[in-house]
This record gives sequence, structure tokens and C-alpha cells, in this order.
Amino acid sequence: MLNTKKAALAAEEKRLAQKKAELVAIQKELNNKLEKLTQLRNEIRSEIAGKKAVETKKLKHLIKVYSAMKPQSAAVLIEKLNKNLAVELLSNMKGDAVGKILSYVDSGKAAAISEGLVKRE
Repeated sequence: MLNTKKAALAAEEKRLAQKKAELVAIQKELNNKLEKLTQLRNEIRSEIAGKKAVETKKLKHLIKVYSAMKPQSAAVLIEKLNKNLAVELLSNMKGDAVGKILSYVDSGKAAAISEGLVKRE
């Protein structure tokens, strides 16, 4: 009977050791996956930051271009832009220039852009 109990105890210890080894392997795999996900997240963040920097550079260039244009010419182009881009562009320009440009923009579009400018600020 004692030998049977020892054998059962040894078998249980062996089973527990195997389970522990499985759990350690699973934990290691999870850690590796977490590390890969963290690396991917950082790469994505870096790529997004790079794209935002490029967009900001392009927007600054557009602001300079539109600021240098005559209000009537700028208004013609503003009318062709989607509202969000027009708002983004005009929100970064001087108020007097924006006023002059919007005076030449279709009244409906000018109102929508003005609303967007107010909500942005």
C-alpha cells in the first residue's frame, strides 16, 4: 500500500511538473507575442508620426501658397476643396486674409467653412 501511494505521488508530481513546463512554455510564447505586438505598435506609431509630419509640412506649404494669392484666386480654389481641408487651411491663416478670401467664396460654402472654423477653435 505504501508503494502504491508513493507511485501515485510520484505520478502526480510528474504530471504537475509537465503541467508546469507547459505553463512556462505558454508564458514564454505569450511574452514573445506581447513583445512582437509592442514592436509593431511602436512601428505603427512611428509611421503615423512620420505621415503627420509630412502632412503638416504640406499644409504649411499650402498655407504659404494661399496666403500669397489674391483673395479672389484663393477663393476659387477654396470652393473646390472639401470643407475639412478648407477649414484646416484657413484656420492657420491670418484672420484678415481669411475674411478677404471668404468674401469671394459662395455664401453657402463660406457659412459651412465659418462654422467649421468656430468649432475648431
